[in-house]
Amino acid sequence: MMAVHWYPERRHRLEDALLRCYHQALIDAGVPGYGFDALRHDYRLAVVRPAQGPGVPALRQAAGGDLVEPPRARIFLAFDDLGCEELLRA
Repeated sequence: MMAVHWYPERRHRLEDALLRCYHQALIDAGVPGYGFDALRHDYRLAVVRPAQGPGVPALRQAAGGDLVEPPRARIFLAFDDLGCEELLRA
């Protein structure tokens, strides 16, 4: 949701801290063997999906249409910032 709702400036400022907080919550809840690098990889994969298909932008368009371009733009900005293209080549 950070990639969909936040422009890069805000995402860059908060993303790592929130991912680390989420990772710690998983560890505290007893999730074994899931390192921060694995979480970061999965986060990047979560950005690839809406960039490839209709995802959130299509849902927003169906709900009214006028809010579609900003979320799509933010997804592609995150896709580029996070180097998600390399995930498609793997």
